[in-house]
Amino acid sequence: MVREGLRERPVPRLRFACILHTCESGKREFAMPINLSIRNVPDEVAERLRARAKANHRSLQGELMEVVKEASISPSRKLSVAEVAAEIGKLGLPRPPRNESTKMIRHDRDR
Repeated sequence: MVREGLRERPVPRLRFACILHTCESGKREFAMPINLSIRNVPDEVAERLRARAKANHRSLQGELMEVVKEASISPSRKLSVAEVAAEIGKLGLPRPPRNESTKMIRHDRDR
């Protein structure tokens, strides 16, 4: 406490929240959390995020944290045509016979 005239006021104390984590090398370190801020978010985007947060039973802050986590984990590269075809093939959907689309186009054109 610091005396200020006849009043006493508390001495301000700085508090730092640290997170203990393990690095890839196995060494444990302290890391400071980072605050992120996004400005000028369009109203329709904010509303969709609020609706998504409500659907997932989270606060808007919690939902934004999940979005950031997903974005940091997911690969950011685009899939090639062959990779997309392989993913579709994994779904086990029935495929039309070969050249069926050609027959359909010719039939439609000949009408």
